[in-house]
Order: sequence, then structure tokens, then C-alpha cells
Amino acid sequence: MTIVIVQCRLSSTRLPQKALLPLGNKPVIAWTLEAMNLVPAKKHILAVDYDSEEILAPIAKEYGFECIAGSTEDVLDRFCVVAQKVGCLGPTDIILRATADNPFLFYEAAIQLLEEMKKNPCDYITFTGLPHGSGVEVFNARSMIEACGMTDLAYDHEHVGPALYNHPNDFACTMLPAPGKWNHPDYRTTIDTYADYRRALRIVKVVSGNRNLRRPFTYEEICNALEHKSVINPILCIPSVSKGHGTGHLRRCLNLAITTSVDVYIPTDPNLSELDSLVEKMEMEGLEKWQIISEFPTSKEYSLIITDYFSIPKQLIKDLSTLSPVASIDEGSSFTQYCDYLLDIIPSAKLNRVANLSNPGFIPLPKTRKSKDDALVENNKVLVSIGGEDPANLSLPISIALAECNKNVTVISANPLELRKQIPDDLLKNIRIVPPVNNLKERLYMYDIVVTHYGFTAFEALAVFAFAGAFSVFTSSLSIFSTFSSTDFTSTASALTTFFATGSAVFFVATVFFVAIMSPPKTHYIYFM
Repeated sequence: MTIVIVQCRLSSTRLPQKALLPLGNKPVIAWTLEAMNLVPAKKHILAVDYDSEEILAPIAKEYGFECIAGSTEDVLDRFCVVAQKVGCLGPTDIILRATADNPFLFYEAAIQLLEEMKKNPCDYITFTGLPHGSGVEVFNARSMIEACGMTDLAYDHEHVGPALYNHPNDFACTMLPAPGKWNHPDYRTTIDTYADYRRALRIVKVVSGNRNLRRPFTYEEICNALEHKSVINPILCIPSVSKGHGTGHLRRCLNLAITTSVDVYIPTDPNLSELDSLVEKMEMEGLEKWQIISEFPTSKEYSLIITDYFSIPKQLIKDLSTLSPVASIDEGSSFTQYCDYLLDIIPSAKLNRVANLSNPGFIPLPKTRKSKDDALVENNKVLVSIGGEDPANLSLPISIALAECNKNVTVISANPLELRKQIPDDLLKNIRIVPPVNNLKERLYMYDIVVTHYGFTAFEALAVFAFAGAFSVFTSSLSIFSTFSSTDFTSTASALTTFFATGSAVFFVATVFFVAIMSPPKTHYIYFM
């Protein structure tokens, strides 16, 4: 008789109830059970502890396994209980052991191991060199029961196999080197920690893609996934999710997660009201829920950490620098000496620091731009976009002032209904309020004037208007915004009327012009993905 026993309990402290964690379209334990179902045997048993039996018994039944409960800590005794209950006590009866926290078992190797046991009977046999978490063990049933009575070592009783192979004078044990196709001792597929679990999630994503595969993975699929760059060199993005810092940092990192399978760290107590809606939107575009993590990374868990802040906090960058290499997308911090690479894509004026990469050319600029003929405009169409948050609530006074100048204003707001309530009824005919726009940069050409803050949108707008020979861009760095923030909308409108009356509204941003055009880039040696 040959029986397959998969052991499982739910009392893990490092990763509670890891066997029940979702992995693809099913729990972790289901992967193990499905793989072992492909191993020919008289019976397939799920050996659980008494505390886990109620939860695990239905899962065992669903996947064609019989559920038998035993000791929590004495797993060896639990196996003996199973053997006795199913009558696996004969001199040639065989037990194959697997564990439920190993979702990527090489079932092909398990089948071969049973054949080796039948050809050359012994007390214990296993393959060496398989990935940690992809192998199984095979016992002679009688020998296992005998070993249980011979050793009182806790380690032997917890891990089963050592009760035999750590006592070579008493038992004949065979350690077969795994064939080359299976021999990958440096790989790890077991799940003991959150890092292991996230690795498993990435393996499933690499193999399955957008498919819901209902079968166990082959050893070839597993090995290929383990060699994938996203599994070998996992990357973590840490964006700013603080109120007042805008949503651009988070958007950039979430887009990177969709396109490259990186993880994104978001603390459990973010201070960004737009967070939930933005993440939900990104999930509809392909972001996996598991790519958002709330546990702070451990040392060497990630091959690279990318931070995306306007000005990263000093303590955060110091802490991260002790864990992994850090590449910082940063525009205003004075603590970037703690990072390994500094990407200063939007040039920062008055900062005495040397970036590894300081190049506005990396900003993805719009493809659609104004032509020279579009230079002769009346500057009537105005876009107001002060970022995803608009922390200073500038959209309201700016839109009102522009509407009083008889401009056709389109204002982007995260809360269109709330903003509409604050605009006088007589001005609503001149103001159109819309929610955040996808791929806004490709719509900028539709407007004669763009009112925005200093950031990507400013550069994108400058690129749109470059062919027209005019920079029709306002930025929050200019004093005019302080005027907009006042309650004297009449005087503001009057001032703007005078400005627009000058004709083409040739208005370029001095800070952008000086930094991006007049200053030489501080580019040094770097290769960045």
C-alpha cells in the first residue's frame, strides 16, 4: 500500500494561517493538495491537528483528501496515527510525506521517488538538491512507526524525517542527488514568511499571467518563474501618501506596479483622502491587491527600494538605506546623501546637491502639441489643474477669477460636486468642472492657457505650447497665486483682464526656464531601468 500524507496546522506564528492565504484563485493548501493528487496512491490523507480540523476538513474533502487529526506539536506521532487508522502497517507499505506550506511541489519528482523506493526498498528516501519547498520524503511505514518509539528528541517528532535519517545506525536511508532538471538547491519555494508569500504570488503571476490556471504548475514552469527578474530581484516602491504632497507620487508608483510587477508600500495610516479611489481605479487597470503591502520591508527582502517623494523625510531614508540599495526620485530633500541613486527629474532650484540623474528629458511629454498656427489665439480656453489634492484650495479662486474675465474655464477637481456648490450661479456658465482625467497631457493642446502647479503638468504644458512660441502656463510658484487666494475676486479679475488684453499671453515660467534650459544638467554615470 502507498499513501500520501500532507501535513497541515494553522498555528504558525511567523505567518498566521499561511495555508489559507490566497494564492492565485485558491488557497495555498489547495496547490499542495492538487499537486499530490497527481501522485498515484491508495489513499490521500490530510493530517491536521485537532485545533485545525474543523476549518481544514471541508478543504480536504473538496480536493479528494481524507482528513485525520492528531497532535499539534508531535507531527511524527500524528503520522503514526494516520498509518494505524488507514491500515498502512505492512512490511512494504510506503508513506509519502508533503507539507501544506509548499505550494510548488515537484510532483514529477515525487512520482519518480516512489518508483525509486519500489526498485530499491529502504527505510527512508528523498531527493537532495531540489528547491527548498519543492521536495517530498518517502518512508517505510513500519520503519517510521519504529522510529517514533526509539527517539524522544523534540526535533525528530516535529519534523518527522530526522527521526530516521539522523539515526543512520538504526535505519537505511538513501539521499539521491536530484537529476539535473530538478537540481536547484539555491531556489526557495516554501512559505514561512511574508517575503516567501510575496515570492509565491509573483511566481503565480509570472506563470499564469492573466489566466486562472486550475492545474498544478510543472517543475519547468516553476523553475522558469524562479529565474524571472521580478522573482529574483523584487523591487519595492515607497511613494509619498501624505496630504499636501499631491497624488502624482502614488500614481507613478502604482503605474510602475502594473507594468513591472513591483510592490508598493502604503502604511496602514496614510493621510491621503484620494488613496482608496485611486488604488481601486488602478486595480481595474491590472494592479493586483497583493502588490500593495503595509508591512515595512525587512533587511535584504528587496533587491532595490525606490522612493518617490518631493522631499523624503530624513529618518525614513536613513532607515531604508540599512535595508537595501535605495534609488530616490526626489525633488526637494536635503538628505539624499543617504540614498544610493538620486533621480532629480524635475530640476530643483537652490539645492546644493549632485544627482546621479538630473534630466527633465525623462518626463514623458505629450505627443499632441500646438502648431504655429495655433499661436494666434484669443486665449479663451483655460484649464485649471492644481493636482490631485489641491491642498491650498486654489482651484476655486482661480476659476472664479478667470470666469469673471469671461474665459471658458475647465477645472479638474477630485470633488466636482463640492466645488460646484462654492461657485456663484452666475459664473457657472463659464466654468466646467470635471473629475481627474486619464492621460491629461494628451488633452493639454485643447487649451490656450494652463493654470497648474510646479510639477510634471507644468513641463507637459510647456512642451505643448513650445511650437506656438509662447509659454501660456501659470504655476503656483508665482505670486499671482497669492492674489488668487485672496477674497477680492473683483480686483483679481481686473488684473487678469489687463493681462489677457496684451494679446497672445506670452507668459513663461522663469524658474522652469532657468533650471531646465539655462542650467547645465548634473548628469553622472548611471544606468537606471
